[in-house]
Amino acid sequence: HVSTLSSSLHSNTTSHYFFSPRIALKTQVESAIAYHELLICRALPNHDGFVKLVQWTKDKTNEEMTMILEKGECTVYDMFVREYKNKVPLNILKQVLFQILYTLWYGQHTCEFVHNDLHLKNVLMKRVKGDCVFTTSTKHTGGIQRSDVAVSSRRDHSVSSLPPEVSDSPTSAVSTARRVVRRRRRSPLAELNDDNVEKCNRDTEMQKEIQKNKRKYSQTTTTPQKPVKPEWFGSCWRTDINYMTKLADFGSSRITLPDGSVLCIPPHSEIFDPHHDLDRLATAIKRIQPGKDTPKEERKMYLSLKKQMGSIGCQVEQLLEHAFFDSLRYDPAEEERHSNQEIQNAVLKQEKHTLHFGLNPITPIVFRNNKRVHPASPAIRKRIRRKVVTRAAWSSVR
Repeated sequence: HVSTLSSSLHSNTTSHYFFSPRIALKTQVESAIAYHELLICRALPNHDGFVKLVQWTKDKTNEEMTMILEKGECTVYDMFVREYKNKVPLNILKQVLFQILYTLWYGQHTCEFVHNDLHLKNVLMKRVKGDCVFTTSTKHTGGIQRSDVAVSSRRDHSVSSLPPEVSDSPTSAVSTARRVVRRRRRSPLAELNDDNVEKCNRDTEMQKEIQKNKRKYSQTTTTPQKPVKPEWFGSCWRTDINYMTKLADFGSSRITLPDGSVLCIPPHSEIFDPHHDLDRLATAIKRIQPGKDTPKEERKMYLSLKKQMGSIGCQVEQLLEHAFFDSLRYDPAEEERHSNQEIQNAVLKQEKHTLHFGLNPITPIVFRNNKRVHPASPAIRKRIRRKVVTRAAWSSVR
């Protein structure tokens, strides 16, 4: 991204730099945070979702340091809040959120990356040509790997036979409470009098008939099976907004180096917490709503995505496989077949053109105003050939 550098940027000598408009300069006071951000930028994986570091330098007094970074057209905050006034079109909102989540997923799986200061102003948007295709790593066969343990943030006591205060008690207390509940649920036959024996018998016969019908119904019906998703369902996406989101400002970030050491700066913890960035992102998009033309089902899925993003124990893999992003998925095999069909159509068109005009179509030489002219239309070529032949015949007769 740098067009010309007259000398090394690490030298303190006076020199003239000619920079490309595709880069940005970030100058800050020389401190532990500045050096930490420099180390993070140099250790980040080579991925388009992170802002790239081109070079860095110090001034003569060694009091300030400047980093030459990749430049973006705007931030997500500028687009969502200032341009669209928190009413973002569904297509843009969906694809920008997906790109942010995909970058977080890639950073977490490669170097246990945690941004620790993720908000809309720290996400740049850079214009790109064409579509952006996202695929998971080949070692994750069949899509993104899910977490083995799912932690829920709330408990549903409506279907539980125990009250909330008993459900949250230790294991021994729970077992004791269950025995008490079972003791309270004794059979009605133990408390019968002589007056209601006949009524209880009728109730018992009715219960037997109900159980018999249930068994008969369960034998005749089968439980519907869930449709099996193809292998590409959770591994291939495409965005076509001609923008690529890039995470920036890594002054408080945390990563794990290949040798196992951790780059982290206090007061942030060295423990890898994959949910921290999701919690910050859920807070950042709390007021962001889809546009007025958004269908009702898409609006419900967006609210479900935000709710799941803010829940405790949520993983990025679960969000990428959310139904809100189903419209971005594509089958790579179908894409390959489509590209092969386009190539075949182009070859057939070229062969048809060759058969119609010949390998070396004869073009008569015509001079108009002492200039050589090559007519392009077949009808004009035929007409000019006829005139040329006629003139040649008359000249031979003369």
